[in-house]
Order: sequence, then structure tokens, then C-alpha cells
Amino acid sequence: MLDLSISSIDFIWVYATACRLNQVPFASNRVLQTYRPPYTLASICAAAGEQGVEIRQKMVSYNQLLSLPLPFAVTLLPDVPAGTAGTNNGDGDVTARNYRTALLHRIDDRYVYFTDASHMNPSSMRREELRQRFAGVALLLTGNAAFAARYGQSELEEGGAAKDVADSGETAGADAPPRKFPWLGLLWR
Repeated sequence: MLDLSISSIDFIWVYATACRLNQVPFASNRVLQTYRPPYTLASICAAAGEQGVEIRQKMVSYNQLLSLPLPFAVTLLPDVPAGTAGTNNGDGDVTARNYRTALLHRIDDRYVYFTDASHMNPSSMRREELRQRFAGVALLLTGNAAFAARYGQSELEEGGAAKDVADSGETAGADAPPRKFPWLGLLWR
């Protein structure tokens, strides 16, 4: 198990997302009292495990990443703004070491659609940008098949979300409107 360091925001966000995907109640204040900084991928797996939610870390190449069943979380290289490397943000997080996380929803021939702790709405990035930012670890959040079966979301079926948009006749241009993820709203009810 890798011990990549993440921020407290990413820690609680991945923990909460995994619990919601698996329809398990959670108390963020309790988990933050139990687990103290520095936060790592291993601490997310341990915290979720205490709630009966299995999160599996998987070291994968970028090409292998594209074949995993969606949704799943990925680690992204740290975003370190100029002049802040190595600073402490007050909650035990040191900026230079923190990897970011994102929940991937859909992958097409040009874009990756995701949600992360810093965006309220789903976002997208070019696949080339993901290739550059991907830190080599995927977090498989179990229970995705049960979630898909309950809500009838064919996009969540294994391999279903990885189909190219081109197969459906849609196009995803640079000026395309933001994608909607109706099932994502079900996570945060």
C-alpha cells in the first residue's frame, strides 16, 4: 500500500465519496478526530475500512487506467503555486507533498470528466493533461456495480463509461457545454 500524502480536504472528500457510493453513513468530524495529519492514501483506506467500505489502491500505468471500470478515484501530482512550496497551511498539511485526488466519471477520445474536492460541479480536462498529472495510483471504490444496479445507470457498468463519445455520435469540442452527471447528484443526497 502506498503512502502518498494528501491534504485533509482530499482525505475527507475521498472518504465521503466512497461512503456515499456504497450507501454507508459517515461522520466527517468523527473520522477527522480519529485520523490526524499527515493524511495519506493508506489512512483513507483504513478510515473507509472501519465503515465497512473497501478502497483498493492499484498502481497502474496511464494506459491501464483507461480500462478500469468507472467511477474510480485517481491521484494527481501536487499543484504547487509559485512561492508556496513547503508551506504549512495550518492543519498539518505541507503544500509541496500533497497529491490531489479526483473521481473520474467518463473518459472519451479527447476528454476526461471528473469531480474533485475543489470543484462543486463536474469538470473536464484533456486526456493529455491527465497523462501528465496522473501520479500512478487509482483508488477503486467498491460497490460501484451495486450503485449502478440500484439507480440503473448504464454508464457505471464495467467498461460502459469508458466508451468513446464517438460511439454515441456525440462530439466534445473545446467549446462544448459542460457535461451533466445525473447520477452524481444521487451521491450527495
